[in-house]
Amino acid sequence: MDELYRQATAPIVPRTRDRIARFFDGFELVEPGLVDVQVWGTDLVENPKDSVQYVGVGRKPE
Repeated sequence: MDELYRQATAPIVPRTRDRIARFFDGFELVEPGLVDVQVWGTDLVENPKDSVQYVGVGRKPE
């Protein structure tokens, strides 16, 4: 995987959950919040048990 991303135009940047959460500063997180991708559904990744990915949706407050 690392080799693949070294050749990509957009590099992969591993981040902790806390570092990802900062991208949502100023937004209201939609339920279920910033959670493991498995919470949203296992069809998002081939092998969700092998995955450590977070997903979230933020809404700009009015």
